[in-house]
Amino acid sequence: VQFYWDIISRGTIAEGAKLHFERIPTRMVCFECSHTYLPEPGTLACPNCGSTRVQVAAGDEFRLDALDIETEGADS
Repeated sequence: VQFYWDIISRGTIAEGAKLHFERIPTRMVCFECSHTYLPEPGTLACPNCGSTRVQVAAGDEFRLDALDIETEGADS
């Protein structure tokens, strides 16, 4: 995302801005047994029943928590 941000912000007031991300662990929920779990690397199958009928319950969201703007010579 930072790579694309650098491209689209060129020539704008946002040029040089850095994006900071906090990764939220992926949590899955099983449709078969309703078990909620953190998936192991390489598999999404439910560790409780083995089903692959699962859905992402958390970890795919994107939220802007803060926007800090610094300007040179601004009076406040």
